[in-house]
Amino acid sequence: MFAPRIRPRLPFMHRRPDDELKQTSDWISRAVRDEDFAILRFTLGIPGFDDDEIPRVVGFLCTSLVLFNHVDSVHPPEAQTRTELIAFLLALACSTAPSLGRRLTEATPHSVQLSKIEDEVFALSQTISDVAKADMAWATYALLTQTNAGGVLVIGNDEPRVLCARGHVQGAKGTANRSGSGENIICSLTSNIRDSELMEVAEKIYLSDRRSIDMAGANMWKFLPGGTESVFMQLGNGNLRVVLFSEQPRAFSKRQRNCVAAIANKLCPNSY
Repeated sequence: MFAPRIRPRLPFMHRRPDDELKQTSDWISRAVRDEDFAILRFTLGIPGFDDDEIPRVVGFLCTSLVLFNHVDSVHPPEAQTRTELIAFLLALACSTAPSLGRRLTEATPHSVQLSKIEDEVFALSQTISDVAKADMAWATYALLTQTNAGGVLVIGNDEPRVLCARGHVQGAKGTANRSGSGENIICSLTSNIRDSELMEVAEKIYLSDRRSIDMAGANMWKFLPGGTESVFMQLGNGNLRVVLFSEQPRAFSKRQRNCVAAIANKLCPNSY
């Protein structure tokens, strides 16, 4: 008797969901685009030469060629003179492009990390009200995100004492996560502020680089983290001093300093 042939049952294969397949496809496409883009990113590879200076070199070469062409022409026509003038202006723009680019980069707020030996902290004095704590939390967050500051201090002017410290500050190593460490940091910074000459400054001070910091004697201020290259202090209408510091030279542009002054003026002395 003929027995029907039974096909063996194959194990059930789990099918990948469509959304997972789509996500994998997106990753592959993104990787291909990144690889294509990476191919276009190249450098000259000349030892000791910064590739950002290429426009300046091109500008100098073009200027030399334009001058040589002008001198070589006995009686250049008017059209040639106009063309040489335009070429000279374009070469001048190329020559100044690297300097302008660095200035724009310095004026653009970005994340700045001061020396890695300090920990980032956020400490508020327990002697101020909850309203003042909320105001200072908002103010210090705005300053750290809208400027190139790596750390911010808010100091009472009548009686020199630190009311708020946020970011990378000196003396925070190993104490950021301990119980009661916030008040310890406030006390330590207050002592350092009183030992410095910061409170003798009338309304504001801007030390734009390391040289100006050394000349002003600010390199002896113990509350500044190691590697500080710029310091700006603004006395607000509420008789509070706001101090910002950064590891970047010329970190605070005029626009950022005006922003600091506006925020400092909003901190009201009646709230603490």
